[in-house]
Amino acid sequence: MGLYHALLRGTDGPHNAIKWNIVNISKELYYFGVEYDSELAIFVYSPFCTLLRYTCIKENNDDLGSLALHDLFDLLSNQFNDFIINSQENKVLRIKSKPEISPISIDLGFHGESVEGDDYNEILKSLSIWQLKSTITLNAMIEDLQKMLFQKDTAIEFLGFTAKEYGGSGLIRRWAPEGSRNYDSLTKFNPTQWKKEWINSFNLQAPDKVASSLSININTINVTARCGSDGSNTDVNGQDQIEDQYPEFVEKREEHDSFLAELSDSGI
Repeated sequence: MGLYHALLRGTDGPHNAIKWNIVNISKELYYFGVEYDSELAIFVYSPFCTLLRYTCIKENNDDLGSLALHDLFDLLSNQFNDFIINSQENKVLRIKSKPEISPISIDLGFHGESVEGDDYNEILKSLSIWQLKSTITLNAMIEDLQKMLFQKDTAIEFLGFTAKEYGGSGLIRRWAPEGSRNYDSLTKFNPTQWKKEWINSFNLQAPDKVASSLSININTINVTARCGSDGSNTDVNGQDQIEDQYPEFVEKREEHDSFLAELSDSGI
C-alpha cells in the first residue's frame, strides 16, 4: 500500500486536523488525507507532492465557481467512492467525478513536487496517530461484535430448548440437517476457532472493493473518534456475563458445538 496525502489548508500550522481515508488509485490502495482551514490549497503526497490553490481550480472547472470551500472539502473527504482517481505519466494525478453519481463535474490535475523536512514528519505523524486510533477502534468494534454474537447464541439456545419442550426438535432438524449451511449457522460462536478459520481462508479482494469497504468502516472510525470512544468499556467475557444475567434460560448440559446436539428426540 502506498501513501498519498491531499491537504486543504491556508496556514503553515501543524497538520493536526487531517481527515484520512483509503482510496483506489490505478488499482492500488493508498492513504488519502484531507485538511481544510481558511483557504484552499491541495497537496498530494507520495510518491509525489504538489500545491494547487483554489483560484487555479476555478479557472479549469466552471462548475466549481460557485462552490464554497467547505463544500469542496466535503466532496473530497467524504465521497471518495464517487471519484475516479488515476495516476498518469509525468507525475500527474487526476481526480474525476463520476457523472452518474456526482452532480458536480470535477477534473483536478496535480503535478508532482517533493515534501521534505518538518512538513514530511508532521504528515507521517498525523497518519501514524490516525492508524493507532483506527486500530484501537476496530478492535473495540470486533469485541462488541463478539459480545453481540454471544448474546444471539444465548437467545438461539433458549429458543432451541423451547422448541424441544413443545415438540419442535424434528422440525428444526429438517430445517438444518447435519452438514448443511443451516446446521453450520447453529454452531456456537468460538472466537479462537473463528480467527483460525478466517486466517486460513483470507484472500485479499480487488482493491476497489477493499477501498469501498474500508471507506465505510473508516467513516465509522472518524465519527467514533470525534465522540471520544476508546473501547475501554468493552467486555470480552460476554458469554459468561450473559448467562449470569439470565440463569433461568440456562440448563445443565454438556458442552456441544451445535445447538442441535441439545435437541434429542428422546426428550420429546
